[in-house]
Amino acid sequence: MIMEREIKFRGKRLSEGKPTDCWAYGSLRCYYGGIDDNSLFKRDPDPEMYSVGIRACEIFDPKTHNTYAVNSETVCQFTGLRDRNGVEIYEGDIISLRDYIGEVRWNNNISAFCIRFSFESELGIKPLGSWIDRRRNCRVIGNVYDNPEMMK
Repeated sequence: MIMEREIKFRGKRLSEGKPTDCWAYGSLRCYYGGIDDNSLFKRDPDPEMYSVGIRACEIFDPKTHNTYAVNSETVCQFTGLRDRNGVEIYEGDIISLRDYIGEVRWNNNISAFCIRFSFESELGIKPLGSWIDRRRNCRVIGNVYDNPEMMK
């Protein structure tokens, strides 16, 4: 069996280290490190514990062959699905599904993208793909980074 799902990401571009309103789309590359460039690990408050931290992320756009520095907190993965208008659905997108609004998020417990509806406090356990039927009843209406007020 051949997997044909396109693996790609998006993230908010940085300009001179400051966030912008522009998104970059493509392949993700993250650099891990600590407080200084010579350290792969950063110390936690407990000196016996070490954790790897993301220092920086870039997205390579295969269409333009440009690489963009992005805010690692805004990096979202493409779900492999599209809404009824053909718009790609990414983690962090806010979607309208029938009469409900929800945020697309990754659920580690079932290893799938799921929806946290605006009226719920917990992330659902039904995979996103099973909510979207052949009629494409779902529509991307925003994302949690540009439109956080939509989920309130």
